[in-house]
Amino acid sequence: MFLLYIALLPGLCSSEPDEAIFQLVANLLQHYRSRYATLLFSWPESDFETTKQLISLTRHLSRRGIMALTLDFQEYLLYQGDLSCSLNVIQTFDFKTTSFLRKASESNKLSRSRWLLLPNPATDKDFSSLAGVHIPFDCEFIVAQRAGASVHLTEVYRVSEATSLRSEHYGTWSRVTGLRGIPHKRLYCRRDNLEGLNLLGVTSNSSSTLVYPGKDKKVKSIGGFFGALWSLLEERINFTTTFSTPEDDAWGSLESNGSWNGMIGMLQRSQAQVAVTMFSMTLQRKDVVDFTVPITLMRYAMYIQEKTLMKPNWMSFFAPFSQMLWITIIITIAAMVAFLAAMNHWLGTSSIGHMDSLFIVFTVFTQQGRTTDDAILSLLESAYNGFQNKMYSEVTLFDLTKAFDCVSYEILRLKLHYYGINGRKLDLLSSYMTCRKQILKIQGVRSFEGEVQHNDPQAPHPPLKPLSSSVAILTSQLTVLVLMAAYSGTLISFLTVRKIFMPFTDLAGFLKDGSYQLGVIEKTSEYDYFAVSVTS
Repeated sequence: MFLLYIALLPGLCSSEPDEAIFQLVANLLQHYRSRYATLLFSWPESDFETTKQLISLTRHLSRRGIMALTLDFQEYLLYQGDLSCSLNVIQTFDFKTTSFLRKASESNKLSRSRWLLLPNPATDKDFSSLAGVHIPFDCEFIVAQRAGASVHLTEVYRVSEATSLRSEHYGTWSRVTGLRGIPHKRLYCRRDNLEGLNLLGVTSNSSSTLVYPGKDKKVKSIGGFFGALWSLLEERINFTTTFSTPEDDAWGSLESNGSWNGMIGMLQRSQAQVAVTMFSMTLQRKDVVDFTVPITLMRYAMYIQEKTLMKPNWMSFFAPFSQMLWITIIITIAAMVAFLAAMNHWLGTSSIGHMDSLFIVFTVFTQQGRTTDDAILSLLESAYNGFQNKMYSEVTLFDLTKAFDCVSYEILRLKLHYYGINGRKLDLLSSYMTCRKQILKIQGVRSFEGEVQHNDPQAPHPPLKPLSSSVAILTSQLTVLVLMAAYSGTLISFLTVRKIFMPFTDLAGFLKDGSYQLGVIEKTSEYDYFAVSVTS
């Protein structure tokens, strides 16, 4: 943000001078997009006419909704407030004004500001009256000179105190056309030549800046990202830099006595004009030095010692699923058991109770039970592996139908007696196999009862009805398929992948934990950050 200082000449126009002055100030306010004005004057040397025009200009600005503040030269030099958004107006130009500008330059109040100076008609045209005033490079100082009904605007500045005053045409102004020919380029885009100026720089070795030493421990040149960037700037705007390094090799932090060390301290003490390396922008540093626009963005990370991994135990097998998921699985099993038992009861197979339903669902969940399909697949897999390995595959098949389905109960009883099963044991088995009868029912027509002479004497449960079997078994199989796939993959990754749980994730958690000590580099912005946090 810039200040605009305007020195206005009484009687700039022959008629209605106040109106002409007001129009010029209003046009400049509009051009610089400012809504504030500070009217500067020399007290008590200002005459009646100057005071009158000062009051008139204040009234004009107020009517346009522009805030106006009046200060004499001495009050302005002592003023500690922020006038960066202000347009400042000076009504006279004499030796008092020149003296004020010298003092303002010495106190660095001309830097980063805009000025407009309207001299007397008798004032020199080569700006020699400003020879003793250092108008810095970052000051936009405009001198207005009358040329008939219009005013020529000239921009003046110095590259350094040792160089001569430079002047460049800025534009023209008149009451009819207003401001014309004003450059659209920004200040530093217009001033792109430092005329071979040599700057005193300071730097330090870092990840972004490399220092190449020369003779007598002096810096020969710098490299790295910022070194290459600085070299391009030197070539582009025509200047050189003599670098040095701080004695304490520090970036800069605020000490207890209020002074700064490191590169920030060298800038504050004017031992260097620029520091070229990566700096963190803090509020404390901004009070003593100026920063460029941010070039890079940094992130901070805190490193802690890795914790010892916990050895797996039998509880690790429950770790892949959360507690709520295990509870959900148990509730699902109970629901399937209740559904299967209720379905069989509704279909008339009341012989299958809750315990039988629980056993069936349990066998599905534990993937128990084998079928002839499993045997055929195993046989084909073995034959295929033998074929691939160029081996012979032999298969021995046994027909057990005669051993179980066609053997007479009497022959089985004699065989049992032959192998040593006698007495009550044989009588119990004989009673179990004898006196068994069966019937056949087809479309409601029943056959005659017949005594069973052979066949497997076991009495399995009646088969499940189709609807009950399809719904219950299919639901159980799909549930098991999803759960087993998820559990197996999670269990393997849990037992093999190292998963580290951080004890904290922010500084508040770090302080609450209390078991860690923090280490930062001394005399850096990070060190100041925590030091100020502790003291405050």
